[in-house]
Amino acid sequence: MNGSIRKKGRNNWITFSWQDSYDTAEFKLPILNEGRLTNTYRCKITGEDGNAVYTDEVEIIQIKSPEIIRQPQNAEGKIGSTIVFSVEAANVKNYEWQYKEKGRNNWITFSWQDSYDTAGFKLPILNEGRLTNTYRCKITGEDGTAVYTDEVEIIQIKSPEIIRQPQNAEGKIGSTIVFSVEAANVKNYEWQYKEKGRNNWITFSWQDSYDTAEFKLPILNEGRLTNT
Repeated sequence: MNGSIRKKGRNNWITFSWQDSYDTAEFKLPILNEGRLTNTYRCKITGEDGNAVYTDEVEIIQIKSPEIIRQPQNAEGKIGSTIVFSVEAANVKNYEWQYKEKGRNNWITFSWQDSYDTAGFKLPILNEGRLTNTYRCKITGEDGTAVYTDEVEIIQIKSPEIIRQPQNAEGKIGSTIVFSVEAANVKNYEWQYKEKGRNNWITFSWQDSYDTAEFKLPILNEGRLTNT
């Protein structure tokens, strides 16, 4: 019994006569260079009667270090919502999403959290602490080495707050009046009106500036003077 090698692109087989265990059922081969990763291997087995058979050909599948292709990004959220951190990497054996509390240096793995060991980590924001923590992912590669992503945070999204209310405006048919409001934590504005004697509010979606903090309204008819 002896182990043999065929180099890439060649047809001749070479016996590992210089290698310990080449003549045993279990062959131990140090991978000393790139060539050994590209070679093909087999075993020649000679029987008691002198006849020989050959095993199937086998190869070495190279295990590689992890490589981060796309880093996770900060996420926006608030208490009660769920955010998602995601990473894209190659040659991965496993993921571990971790957090660090504000003012501390030790990292803790979210081993109790669903999806903590996936590329896309879903995190429910259960309390204020999760809004102030820092997050990262430990990525272990096929070769057992680990890399860490950039640290990311949750950017808190807040409810809107009106700082200054709009005021009544004076005008007449043919003029243009301006309503304005000052607010914080704003995603968008929508100026609306309600006709006299009715309860439904209608958004001025056809009117320029209806989606800004300062709304300019031409008074085209009597109705606009009686609306709210």
